[in-house]
Amino acid sequence: MNASIDVKHRRLPSESGQVLVETCIGVALLAFVWIVGMFATYMANNHIRTAMAARHAAWMKGNGGDPASDIAKIEADFFFQKGITEVLVGKGEGIVDLLSGEDEVTYGNAGAGPFLATVRYGVDSAGGASTSTNFPFDLMTTQL
Repeated sequence: MNASIDVKHRRLPSESGQVLVETCIGVALLAFVWIVGMFATYMANNHIRTAMAARHAAWMKGNGGDPASDIAKIEADFFFQKGITEVLVGKGEGIVDLLSGEDEVTYGNAGAGPFLATVRYGVDSAGGASTSTNFPFDLMTTQL
């Protein structure tokens, strides 16, 4: 009987499962990169939409509208989710106000301009995430 051991294809005990471990680490890293990328894209999209909504709210106030009471129209025009938008309209500082402090222009029933609109979009506006989280920040709110 000729019993020979094939040493060429024999694996060491320390190498068993190495490919599986490397695959798991690689898949976990790819999943993390994908999640961070999707979150960054979501927040960048919300930032752009919030900037457009704030500009539109200031324009609406300048044309005699009331954006604070017409939030449903702003949400329908600029955002995908309803009920988590807050609009605050105030009077902005114009160059004329800074130089003279007296000159204000009135356009119809809109009042004296220019107007400054602040739009908040995210779960914090509805009072959801800020009361239930332990973090000192909210990663799902965009404010301009």
